[in-house]
Amino acid sequence: MLRNGLAALAGVIAAVTLTMILQLVVHWIDPPSKELNNAIRKIYDQDPAVVEEAREIFARELPKHPLQLVLVIVTHAAGTFFGSFTAVRISREAHIIPASIVAGLMLLGGVSNVMLIPHPTWFNAVDLLLYIPAALFAWKLVCPGPFDNKAALLSSDGDHPTTTTDES
Repeated sequence: MLRNGLAALAGVIAAVTLTMILQLVVHWIDPPSKELNNAIRKIYDQDPAVVEEAREIFARELPKHPLQLVLVIVTHAAGTFFGSFTAVRISREAHIIPASIVAGLMLLGGVSNVMLIPHPTWFNAVDLLLYIPAALFAWKLVCPGPFDNKAALLSSDGDHPTTTTDES
C-alpha cells in the first residue's frame, strides 16, 4: 500500500514535470502573442476586474492559435501517460491504482485550467477526455493482460507445447 502511494506520488511529480517541460518547448516553438502574454500576467491578479479582463483576452485570442491549443493537449496527454507509466512501473504488482491517482490529479488540474481560462469548446472536450485513456494505455503497456502471456494461455487451455523428434 505504501509502495503504491509512493509510486503515485512519483508518477504525479513525473507527469507535472514532463508537462511543464513540454509546455516550455511548445511556447518556445510557437510563442504566444503579446495579448496572451499580457493576459497570463493578469489572470492571477487580486482584483476581480483585472482577472475578468484577462479572461476576455483569452476568450478572444485563444481561438486564433489552434496549433498552440493542439500542442497543449498533446503535452497534457503525454505528461499523464508518462506519469502513469512511471507510477505503474514503480508499484510492486503493476496496480492500476497509482495510474488512476495520477490520471485523477492531472484531470483535476485540467478541470481547473479550463475553469480559470476560457478555451474553445473543442479544446475543453478533447483535453478533458484524454487524461483517463492516457493513463489506461500506460497501465496496459506495463501490465499485460491474461491473453498477452502465451505460456499462461497454453497452460490454462490444458495444451502443453510438445517437442517432436523426427526418427526415421
